[in-house]
Amino acid sequence: PIKEQAKYSQTTWQIETELPFSINFGLQYFQFDILSFKSDSLPDVTIDIPGFEYDPEKLTPEELFTPGMGTPLAILSKRAGLLSFEKTNLGNWIENVSHSEGLDGVYSGWYFNDQIQRVIHSLKYEERATLGWELGHHLENMLPLDQVGDLDFLIPVPLHSVKKRERGYNQAKWIAQGLSSI
Repeated sequence: PIKEQAKYSQTTWQIETELPFSINFGLQYFQFDILSFKSDSLPDVTIDIPGFEYDPEKLTPEELFTPGMGTPLAILSKRAGLLSFEKTNLGNWIENVSHSEGLDGVYSGWYFNDQIQRVIHSLKYEERATLGWELGHHLENMLPLDQVGDLDFLIPVPLHSVKKRERGYNQAKWIAQGLSSI
């Protein structure tokens, strides 16, 4: 572990409310500034995260620092705002599946729209693998877990080897890892 001493300021606020027609509205703001920072050194470990490249000679302990609360956002930026309108409890889509033998249910976390399309594009083509983990973790709020019940398997869709080599990671695997962390 890094032995560090940090003084920082942080602001985090979040508003959530349910609107009519099972729509959740969320607004979140996060920011932090490092006021002072001291550290002995970087740990002597290799960082192996798909899609994350770094030069150990140029990386400093301060660049790895993230505050306590709001850490998922702090990984992406020192300042972030999120606005979301989400349809909750999208229901079981099993009747819409042409081959449903052996399936108890089919669920979707989001309706496909311009906003989710931009997020997926960023995940797939802008080397933002950890965004997949955040999406998977966020599914806890979107899926009717009381209806879904215990999952026997959580299997990410395999990615073609050429795409995996180009991208460096399988975005479906990152989403599955986020979902499995619930």
